[in-house]
Amino acid sequence: MAKPILLHVGYHKTATTWMQAFLFTPAHGYRQIATHEEVFAHIVRPFGLPFDPTPMKALIAERCAALADDETPVISSEILSGHPFRGGHEGAVYAERLAQIIPDARLLFSVRNQTRMLPSVYMQYVLRGGTMPYDQFFEGTKELGYFGFTPEHFEYDRLVARYQALFGVQNVFVLTQESLKDDMDKAAHRLATYAGATRFSGLVPE
Repeated sequence: MAKPILLHVGYHKTATTWMQAFLFTPAHGYRQIATHEEVFAHIVRPFGLPFDPTPMKALIAERCAALADDETPVISSEILSGHPFRGGHEGAVYAERLAQIIPDARLLFSVRNQTRMLPSVYMQYVLRGGTMPYDQFFEGTKELGYFGFTPEHFEYDRLVARYQALFGVQNVFVLTQESLKDDMDKAAHRLATYAGATRFSGLVPE
């Protein structure tokens, strides 16, 4: 493999859709090698005990074999950080699975100030048909066997630390949504340097 895979695991509501649609493209030297549906099928959906990393490994090898030498492979899917409506409880499980599948990946976390993140998560919940009022949603649930909102999911350092332990501190990069807002091009250049995306020359052509 010519270059390490850039593995973007989320979080939700941190400009992930923008990155997938406009940044992680061949025009900027990136190529996405797995869809959300493939991530779900091979990493998220499999039952825990018989989980087998082989199908996702095979898919990655096939896609990487078709890359140009100067393209940086990317897997970007915010579902890998865990579902915010269910407290993100599965995020650490996916981390362990990813370490089996791509142990030499370079990790990207995109995060956002929690005071802005939480209202955005609630609005997404409402837009998807949720009916709980704001206060009830953020109370979570104490009903046996059910998971709801969990504040620890938004203590980003917890999941970041788990990935640092699995992949190495030097292989985990945290990008704030605020840095994108302040200077999108500068933030994108920093990410490209980390990812080894040598073809990236800026978001706006000179």
